[in-house]
Amino acid sequence: MASKYHPTKRVFKGKHPYFIDGESYSVRELSNWTLQYCPKGGVIADTLKGRLYGKDYCEPKHLLSVAEYYEQSEDIKKWKGYCKEARLKVLNRPRLEDNAQKLSQKWLSATL
Repeated sequence: MASKYHPTKRVFKGKHPYFIDGESYSVRELSNWTLQYCPKGGVIADTLKGRLYGKDYCEPKHLLSVAEYYEQSEDIKKWKGYCKEARLKVLNRPRLEDNAQKLSQKWLSATL
């Protein structure tokens, strides 16, 4: 269990102009750097903590601004086959296939 007086440090893995590969940094240190030096806006500590939840190490992709991180995750979803239009098409298609099912549903949904 983490101590409340000592910050949890995450190992940084990857190439970065400031952070060294294999060194440990606290979430606050990572967040402060992004807030000072990222041109598109930094990442607050709570957001970074959420991105690193369940991960053993921090990667450069975790330090991206909110807009860049969201755009990257959307690109990954499209690459994997997820598409918002296809999802809505499946959700909005009629569930009843033929006229017999439609007529049956009409009578079953009538009040007695």
